[in-house]
Amino acid sequence: MARKEKSGKITVANIVSVLGLMLLAFFTYIGHSYMSGGETGMDILIAALITVAAALLLWWLIKAKGAENELSKWKKIEIGSLIAYILIIIPASIFGGIMHYFVVNDNKTAIKYSADQDLTVLTKLFTDYETSAKDVIARTRTGLLPAVGTKQKWSGDLTQYMNDNNIAHNKESAESFVDIQEKAVLGVNYKKQKEYFLAEKRNIKNAVESWNVIQIPSKSKLIEELGSKVTEQLNNLRKKGKFPNIGYNANSGVFTLQGNHEMPEVKLSHQLEFNNKLKSASGFSVIALLVVLGIHLLILFNYIMAYRTSTIGISKETEDDGGIILNL
Repeated sequence: MARKEKSGKITVANIVSVLGLMLLAFFTYIGHSYMSGGETGMDILIAALITVAAALLLWWLIKAKGAENELSKWKKIEIGSLIAYILIIIPASIFGGIMHYFVVNDNKTAIKYSADQDLTVLTKLFTDYETSAKDVIARTRTGLLPAVGTKQKWSGDLTQYMNDNNIAHNKESAESFVDIQEKAVLGVNYKKQKEYFLAEKRNIKNAVESWNVIQIPSKSKLIEELGSKVTEQLNNLRKKGKFPNIGYNANSGVFTLQGNHEMPEVKLSHQLEFNNKLKSASGFSVIALLVVLGIHLLILFNYIMAYRTSTIGISKETEDDGGIILNL
């Protein structure tokens, strides 16, 4: 009878199947991360579930094929397991991420463009913020400087405002106040936020332009996070500045407080699209189908090459007694 491989021995078939399982885990993880937009925990879970299920069915197939008793029952189990593998594991790997991965890559030119557009929108937030900040600073200075001086008269509410903000009747005091407000909205904190954004922008552009398949999902998620973070931080900064709107009554010769110059709220001018386009890419890829079939052929290689019982020995030394041929 045929000689059965010794248990525990690593064979070429074992290595090929392990390679197939590793490829299955990798492509499923990457593909699902494109589908989820970079939700790493869920991506790992889905890839692990599909890979472990494939490994368990492979092990069960090999066990059923090599059974040495109740061969009829094990034959049915083997066929049932093979059908389950074909009908469950293969479709799960296709629609669990691998097909999506190749569809995204087929549409990467358009998706790259959406990433570039998103970064342009985020950059514009800083440009618009700086423009509005400089505008209200200029208007504050224009209104405040003429109002100071020993001969100038202030209304009661303006007097109270000046006292509360330590603004005296001289231009040095007024300039100092304006400088403080400028630092509040365009100073160190603002510069740190802008530098952080520009560094992240460079990283994102490098990853997208080189199409780094590992980093693309996380960078798409980062763009979404930057959109929320930048708007929140800039809006917090704009609220820290004080920009009095000072008017002048020519009849009475009195300077009055007419409220405040307001910096407009910072908000996105366009909806960010990169993350959504990554997740919603649709279509069919023949290459994906061929890759999936190739991966599963590698996984099942160990099963294909596995020993199948064809004789039952009638002595302890089954390799020498010739055995009894089974009709399977």
